[in-house]
Amino acid sequence: MSSRDLKLHLTAITYGARAEIELRPTIPDSARGDPAKIDTWVQNLSMSIAKDIKHTNEWECTVCGKLARESKYNVVFMTHLPQPRAIFYIYNVCAAGENTCNQITQAENDMVLAIAGTTPNPRVAPPAVMSEHDAQMLTFPLASSCAKCRDAKTGQKGYKLFRCGGCKLTRYCCPGCQKADWGRHKKACKMIESVYWVW
Repeated sequence: MSSRDLKLHLTAITYGARAEIELRPTIPDSARGDPAKIDTWVQNLSMSIAKDIKHTNEWECTVCGKLARESKYNVVFMTHLPQPRAIFYIYNVCAAGENTCNQITQAENDMVLAIAGTTPNPRVAPPAVMSEHDAQMLTFPLASSCAKCRDAKTGQKGYKLFRCGGCKLTRYCCPGCQKADWGRHKKACKMIESVYWVW
């Protein structure tokens, strides 16, 4: 493999059912050989493909079982290796903020990272403590909804959505939404190597 083809071996593991997604994004020339720069690039990458991974299934909160609205990412970096790797642990939760479901998933993740000998990812800012009223005002679209329109009706149990034919992951309610989203989705679609559903 030439240095121009150096790819990050990225595994995304989602919880709420479970999917293991293998992605192979090409590491930018500006970050190659510098683990700190690769880490920053991976964090930005997680934001750019979040929609493609979130809108993939009838996800339920990993704690309470309600339909999920938010995805919490925790990243394990192994970017110092000759073949850089990273793992996204993605927890689907029912609501934003520091509610009980978020606190439980964060505590579980911190414990797993400690067992693995990795320190928890530092938060960019301290978590906001939200009142129940504020948390209700900050509502993300259902993770089970269409990746483009995110209409609440498309996220209800039993609503028929179809997967992108390329990545076999991201879901849409109609060909029009898929076509309208292609300009954004094609980047993630091309880096998804495989999807394995664990039920």
